[in-house]
Amino acid sequence: MDRKQLRYELVKECGRFPNMTQIANFFGKSREYVRTMMKDCDYHFDGKSRQYAVNDVIDRWLAGVRA
Repeated sequence: MDRKQLRYELVKECGRFPNMTQIANFFGKSREYVRTMMKDCDYHFDGKSRQYAVNDVIDRWLAGVRA
């Protein structure tokens, strides 16, 4: 899946600022995996969860950061 298609599917499924649980469910990975993948990445805290920009999520996923 290329970057453009991945972005389209992620936005359609989770919105532009998905949280860790949404990212984990989308990729079929554990929340611990996502926590490791998104380590040191900027996020927005909405009071109950960390929300990440879709482009940051895709960059980390395509870079192959592994838990």
